[in-house]
Formats: sequence, structure tokens, C-alpha cells
Amino acid sequence: STRPTSVAPRGTLRYVETDPSSGRPVAKLLTSGSAGGEDVIGLTNVDSVKRQTFEEAPDIITIYDRHPVTGALISASDTDIAVAIAEIEALGSDIQAVAGGFSDDFLQDTTYVAASGDRSTIAFGEGDTGTSPGRIFLCCASDGTNVSLTSTPIHIKDLVDNAAESVSGLALDWTGAYGVARGRETAYFFTADGTLTTPLRLQGEFRSGISGGAGGVAMHPGLSGVLSGDQERRLAFVATGNRTIKIIDSVHFYERGEIAIRDNVVGPIRAVFPTAEERNRFTGDERIVVKLIAVTAGDNVVIIDVRAGDIRQ
Repeated sequence: STRPTSVAPRGTLRYVETDPSSGRPVAKLLTSGSAGGEDVIGLTNVDSVKRQTFEEAPDIITIYDRHPVTGALISASDTDIAVAIAEIEALGSDIQAVAGGFSDDFLQDTTYVAASGDRSTIAFGEGDTGTSPGRIFLCCASDGTNVSLTSTPIHIKDLVDNAAESVSGLALDWTGAYGVARGRETAYFFTADGTLTTPLRLQGEFRSGISGGAGGVAMHPGLSGVLSGDQERRLAFVATGNRTIKIIDSVHFYERGEIAIRDNVVGPIRAVFPTAEERNRFTGDERIVVKLIAVTAGDNVVIIDVRAGDIRQ
């Protein structure tokens, strides 16, 4: 996303796709439609729109843009905005038209991004400036044909408004069906499948001992779904402010272990599988189940072997 400033306090989410005619990358605004009504259309990726009104004739809508490859000025006019949109698209404009206008998909603070293991789902977490809670957005279609926010404004508000929390870390499971967000006081587990009629539904919370921490959160890379049955994979990892990382059961939301480290985690955490050689090197309680990579105070990076003996059943 763009970085909010005092002049432009609300940042935007963008994505890049390849223009089929030129092969060049083109940045586009990532947004979702609002409940503005059938007579409202939001336009982006254009220079300007002009409306001419007449007493005895229909209004004329003119859309102005620059060709994304050549930079040439292009425009289209018609009494029907849908016709004007089609005409300027035919001239090469990368215009986006959103039925219902734009919802409030603009960000007030640092953005956190998480992708599911199968790359079908991307989640964006918004920080918190103190004026309103951070939010979580879901995106996208796995085949790349429907690049849009799949979470609706009401689902977004349902998840964060009651807690009035910030977001300082975000993670998704392998399939994109389940996620966890790290707030100031609590880790929040939620459904993340954008194909559901009610994504972003809170499933459970964990808060013991993590208040005051500024680090991120991660899920086991093999976790798949809300009700994963594998005891060694239904795990989440949350940094505390006490130079430890909590191991949490992602199904029943209780602590299954705590690992001490030298410095506090102050940035993201990534959970990855150990290599085949590492898996075969140890047995019993020394067996490496998962590896954590985290950013710690002083701009250092720590790599932590989570062993079978670290995890309580």
C-alpha cells in the first residue's frame, strides 16, 4: 500500500498486472464495491471526469485519461456513462469501473500482508493510529481473474470493531480458510475463506501473556482449516513482550508451550518446514517439528527450531 502521510492520511492498496497488449506491468487500485446503489459507479485509473448539463438535453459525461503505454491523451463522451466507459476502454484506457462506488478501503497506518500456502488468498492487516481500530481485508481469486477484495465492509467491521484493536501481525493457513491476527492485547483467530457468505468470523482468542508485545504471529505451514486434526500442525506462534514466543493450539486456543529467546521479536514471524535432513537428524523430543524465522530488536534475525519436546499435547 502507499504510506499514509500528514497530507494524504489514507493509503490505498494496489496490485500489478501485465497489460496484454504491451506486456508491461500496470498498477491498479484494489477495492471493493459499496452499497451506494445501482445509480452509483466509481471510476479509478483515469485522469478526470467532466459532466456537462443542459436544460433541454441529457447530460454528457466525458472521461479523460492517458494511454498507459504511449502516454497519449484519450477521451470518450456520451450521455450514457456505460457507453463512455466502453469507448475509452476501446482506446486503450486501463479504467476501472466499480458498481456501487467505492467502500472505505483506504488505510490509516502500516499495512501487514499474509498469503496462504497455496496462494489462493491474501490478507491485508491495517495498523492503528489511535483514532479507529485496524481492519483486515481479504483478497483474491486463485486463478487471477478476479482481483478484488472478497471481504465486505460489514464483515470487516464485525471482526475488529468490538475489540477496537490494532493489527501488528497477520497469518493464514495453507488453504486460505483460516487466519490469525495479532493485536496489542490478544491474538484473534478467524475464518478467512473469501468464498464463504460470512468470512472474517471470529473463532477464538488467546491473550495470556502476550499483552505489550510488538512482534508478529505465524501459523504452522501445514495447518489446513479451522478444525485441523493433526496435533503437530494445529499450531500458531505469537511473540510476547517478555522475550518469548507462545505456542498456541489453533483449534482450542490454549497454550501448548513457550520458547525463550534472547531478544524481543519486534517484526514479522515466518513458520517453515524443516529440511528433510533436519527432520531425519533427530528423534523423540529432539525432533524438529517446525522452524520459526523472526525479526528481533536491533534489526536482527533469529531462527528457532521448535522441537517435539517444546509442544504440550
